[in-house]
Amino acid sequence: MNMKIERVDDIPLLLSLFDQSNLSALINECFSTHGLWEGADFGTLGTVFLSYVLSCCDRRLSHVEIVY
Repeated sequence: MNMKIERVDDIPLLLSLFDQSNLSALINECFSTHGLWEGADFGTLGTVFLSYVLSCCDRRLSHVEIVY
């Protein structure tokens, strides 16, 4: 008997939970895009970023540099 162990990753799980809760649509209602914006909307970008931050289990801002 051969057993195959597959890892259940957390990013697809988080993305499906965000999709079920319509988080992308809520973000799009709160933040409007510029008229010349091309590409993914803010809701999609927000859910992908949130899933990345929650997947890393590190919510510190030490890796983010703010440049003015």
